[in-house]
Amino acid sequence: MKIPVIILTFALLLFGCVHISSELLPETQFDKTSQIAILPFVCNDVNIGTIIPYSMTQELLKSNIKVVERTYLQSILREQGLDLTGALQKVSLEKIGKLADCDYLIVGSVETYKLWYGFFPATVSCKMIDIKTGSITWTGSFYQNIMSLDRLVAAEIGKRLAKELVNKVYKPETSH
Repeated sequence: MKIPVIILTFALLLFGCVHISSELLPETQFDKTSQIAILPFVCNDVNIGTIIPYSMTQELLKSNIKVVERTYLQSILREQGLDLTGALQKVSLEKIGKLADCDYLIVGSVETYKLWYGFFPATVSCKMIDIKTGSITWTGSFYQNIMSLDRLVAAEIGKRLAKELVNKVYKPETSH
């Protein structure tokens, strides 16, 4: 009886370790009129790389944050002949911002490393870039030991990162 309890306790400690953090540049001028565009995250699994931004979009919209539609943004990138790395150059950022009518661009990546017994740490990092200045205004990261990075887990990670962004950057108006 002791061994299953020990194994369960170990599994809960390993699997249950979640760390979410974010930092905001103090002079960030984010308000109700600001609009965000979110690019697909760099990931070995293309589906996971698109699910996280999609989930972030849903969560941001719940807080009345304006988000550029993903397929519209991707078509702009294709038309301009830009890929993810090209889109991060300051000149390209300004161009994307004007064409997509957005103030901020969120980019991110997903990294996983296989550990023993099927567990592996998943790290999702993202940053919000001011289109006009090219400076990073917010960074967010999510870390958790998981059994598999499937669609449901990816969607939950996106929601948590978006909530972290909302809590740091955007203060919804309270009605009296």
